[in-house]
Amino acid sequence: MSSPAKHFYEFGPFRLDTAERILLRDGHSVSLTPKAYEVLLALVRRAGHIVEKEELMKEVWSDAFVEEGNLTHHVFTLRKILGEGHDLEYIETIPRRGYRFVSPVREVRDESMELAENQTGLVTLSADKATASTAARIENLTGGTMGYKKGAVLITMLLAFILAALSVYKYFNRGGSESHSTANSQKMELRKLTSDSRATIAAISPDGKYVVHSQQDDAGRQSLWLKQVATLSEVQIVPPNEVTYFGINFTPDGSYLYYVMREKNASTAVYQMPAVGGTPRKIV
Repeated sequence: MSSPAKHFYEFGPFRLDTAERILLRDGHSVSLTPKAYEVLLALVRRAGHIVEKEELMKEVWSDAFVEEGNLTHHVFTLRKILGEGHDLEYIETIPRRGYRFVSPVREVRDESMELAENQTGLVTLSADKATASTAARIENLTGGTMGYKKGAVLITMLLAFILAALSVYKYFNRGGSESHSTANSQKMELRKLTSDSRATIAAISPDGKYVVHSQQDDAGRQSLWLKQVATLSEVQIVPPNEVTYFGINFTPDGSYLYYVMREKNASTAVYQMPAVGGTPRKIV
């Protein structure tokens, strides 16, 4: 079994890890929603080149129809996270066209992560190489002086041997995989994501990297918080108010939240808002 090489993009104090799908700043994880990460990766991969808005939206939201304002919101969020200012710019806006990543980017591939492992201790050939090698041997043995019938018998014997060898290999490889899976299951641990009893309801993003939960303060007011599971860092996306939340859910692409909320002395309603925070919009 071969482990894939690590692949990074580095710019300024940041490192974009494509294997873990995270952004690091000076070695520390930075909280990003899944779609914000994909927008940043698309721009960094084409650093120095203009990326049209339609091309970006088609790549990041290939399975859904979204408005251009959604892309604009994610770029605005990325600029805040990257810390752009008057003397520092990472993402340049190209009017009426799209965006360009203007900071120098260094692509890094960590080849030392490519390790070859063989659970059975046997040297194996790929199917193509084994077939070609077998065909060559058969051709040499059956050509010239060997008769047709002897060649057919030899071919049958060789194919039977190959099938038997593959069956033995699959049997032992399956046993190793099952024991490895069992060992991993035994090591599984549960981790508490909130530090007190004020969290009420919660929802996890489709990729499992973010959790949104409601929280109640001492005055009985409830707010919404976005937490990154890997680092446990969190940010408040809806401020405290005299409301009650009954349900929270992510859209399939992880870019929006839908929640049911009832204000004090008011009826219950359904709201929509960007997962990274923004102005909630009443739907029903």
